[in-house]
Amino acid sequence: MTLELQTFVPIFCQANLSRHNHDVCCVSIGRRFFPAFPIAMSKIVPVASEENFGDIVRSPELVVAVFTAVWCGPCKKAWPQIERLAYQFPDVTFAKIDIDDHRDIASLCNVHRVPTFLVIRAGKQLGFVEGADIAMLGALVRQHNTTSP
Repeated sequence: MTLELQTFVPIFCQANLSRHNHDVCCVSIGRRFFPAFPIAMSKIVPVASEENFGDIVRSPELVVAVFTAVWCGPCKKAWPQIERLAYQFPDVTFAKIDIDDHRDIASLCNVHRVPTFLVIRAGKQLGFVEGADIAMLGALVRQHNTTSP
């Protein structure tokens, strides 16, 4: 029996890959989950330091700075949609910044609530979305991405 992957609704789940948790998109068949596409194909990078953040945002390619926090409910709810955007735009880097770990970066970028998204290219801010408005974020990415699908 051949199964058509398109007939299943993709969902996001946690998978234990090489001793590290990575988010992957899965399809469910009954109670079993099968990876459909790894999020590693997208460019979601955790920010490690202010210097690391500076290196990322000075890149000539489009960057979306994703300001989030582990305790933030709207951030958790929006995260699967952010992953989908990252998969749709593999040439865009999504830099994930935890505001509790990197208060200095959040302050520098005038982030006062989470989630907040900054769209940046070559160190220049092109757009700003405060709150979990993923549709507006998607529109900004499409508008400023030179290789939009």
